[in-house]
Amino acid sequence: MYSRSPASSRCCYDGRASADCFNFHNTLNAQPLYAVTLNCRGVDTGVFGSGSNNGLTLHENVIGIDVAGRYEYNQGGTLRNINTSKMLAHGSTFSSDRGDLYLSGGLVPPTEVGTLNTAQIWLSECVVNPSGPTAYGINVGTGGAVSVRNMPTLGGRIFGNVSTWF
Repeated sequence: MYSRSPASSRCCYDGRASADCFNFHNTLNAQPLYAVTLNCRGVDTGVFGSGSNNGLTLHENVIGIDVAGRYEYNQGGTLRNINTSKMLAHGSTFSSDRGDLYLSGGLVPPTEVGTLNTAQIWLSECVVNPSGPTAYGINVGTGGAVSVRNMPTLGGRIFGNVSTWF
């Protein structure tokens, strides 16, 4: 959906997807793949019973930028980077992840921002609002890293290598 109205809060919307809302793969892997999402909204993934469904995910070695996105009520990691992907998110909101659908073989607990492998994420002026006290605000896999900037409140449990950058 695209709107020219400055009052519009959604320029690109994906909801109730049976898999990831915004999912970038670099299947060639030999050339860099760049992805930019601007003012996008990804809501309520996994409604048809598949295991792990993210609001925004980068696979292989994708380099991405997300500006003013809003990703919420997903299942399996709202923002999730995998392999050697790198993501910069500025002014985005990640909230209310419900975790994988365990009945469909999922293993990921509710996680707003997460990495696997050596993926890296930089968050600048973002909102991270987990679904409850046992949810992860940030869950960094072994070898991965998340850096935050201008984020005085960071909700939920934090696991792994999280640093501050200026």
